[in-house]
Amino acid sequence: MATFGAAAVATNQNPNKSIEVSQPPNDSVSSLCFSPKANILVATSWDNQVRCWEISHSGTGVASVPKASISHDHPVQCST
Repeated sequence: MATFGAAAVATNQNPNKSIEVSQPPNDSVSSLCFSPKANILVATSWDNQVRCWEISHSGTGVASVPKASISHDHPVQCST
């Protein structure tokens, strides 16, 4: 257990093996959805956008390629 005010030691900077997508939303994400048939990720957000990326694996690396973006008049709440 760490003592308050003591320096914390980070043992694993990315325990979930998270990645960042290229060209992410400018505001909070409201919904995420992966395609069950392709390597496609769709995100809706409070910046009135729906974005779509193709996710690819290369060896141990993961990459995202922006494929589409649709603008709406209001924030988009759901991607399913």
